[in-house]
Amino acid sequence: MNRRLRSLLALTLLLVTAGCAGSVGSSPAGGEGEFHAVAVEEAPPNATVLASDDPRVEVNEYLRRAVRRAAANGSDSVVTVPEADVERVKDDVAALPTYTLNQSSSSEYRWGHYVRHDGTVVNVQFVVLD
Repeated sequence: MNRRLRSLLALTLLLVTAGCAGSVGSSPAGGEGEFHAVAVEEAPPNATVLASDDPRVEVNEYLRRAVRRAAANGSDSVVTVPEADVERVKDDVAALPTYTLNQSSSSEYRWGHYVRHDGTVVNVQFVVLD
């Protein structure tokens, strides 16, 4: 192979490799969130249960949707929160009373927030996806 062709191939390989190197190991920031809501038999005895018409619940459309769906289905619901709304949702969720696992000696109950809608108690957890 002549010297000029080898130089051209080496340069091409270098440019292709350099173009790909920026994306190796990186992925889109993502950052969407999800509400996971599950209808439960009862809330933990020491958990604060909010009514679904409580202003702290009503203020967030994603939370309302997750709670209503889980209560209507009598099972679970997942509602996706767009990345653009995640910070606002985090602030809304921070205003809710939270039941933590260290509040009980039993693993019978789920951590998170408890909301009652039409007589059904719903456990809600909010997570931010990577």
